Amino acid sequence: MAFRHITLLTFCFMLALLPVRPSVAAALRVAPLLIDVRKGATSTIELQNLGRDVTNVQIRIFKWVQKDGKRQLLKTRDVVASPPFAKIRPGKRNTIRVVRLSRRPLGAEESYRLLIDEIPTRKKTKRFQVGIALRYSLPVFFGTQSAETSGLKWTVVQKNGETIVTAKNNGSRRVRLVGMKLEGGKGRSISFGKGLSGYVLQGSTKTWRRKGLISSARKRGRVIITAQTEHGKIRSEAKLQTAH
Repeated sequence: MAFRHITLLTFCFMLALLPVRPSVAAALRVAPLLIDVRKGATSTIELQNLGRDVTNVQIRIFKWVQKDGKRQLLKTRDVVASPPFAKIRPGKRNTIRVVRLSRRPLGAEESYRLLIDEIPTRKKTKRFQVGIALRYSLPVFFGTQSAETSGLKWTVVQKNGETIVTAKNNGSRRVRLVGMKLEGGKGRSISFGKGLSGYVLQGSTKTWRRKGLISSARKRGRVIITAQTEHGKIRSEAKLQTAH
């Protein structure tokens, strides 16, 4: 019995050393990566196959909302993507149309997410393969020409060893935040990375959490929030709160 156990372990070890080749390469190029329709009800994106094999993709669109500070994707009939499936040959391009069907007037910006999923194909091969499903998630916005960004209202709370940041957007247009950072007392700071920190959709709130405290629990002062937006750099203040 012990011999069989050792033999099985040896086989598993040798299996792990065998070459593994991804069956789907990142050969799909999508442009643009953001759809912002300020006039009209239709826009397009282009899919290009840079690989050597046929690429099959599924295209879906969802209503994008933020509830309790978190992102949710909901089924919708107000906007459609056509065609819902595409077969792209090597070196070829396909155009996808995104159309707002709803006749409801736009009082404020509407937000959606366009999901483009590359469908892995099974191919006969002598080597082991790993199917990798590539997904693009593109923001889609429909708004009026007069939609403008207003200031965000910030809340910063320390609780259970975490710093919790919430931004509320009472404006009629989303705010895109890049390189968000908190600065507290005595040189303490918390960074949310140099890249995209996230969107705060119109009429919604978004919450970020980071381990660590921005300031001493005994000294609750003001916190400075800085970030880059589509309209320039912002610098806001918020009163630091400590939850018990």
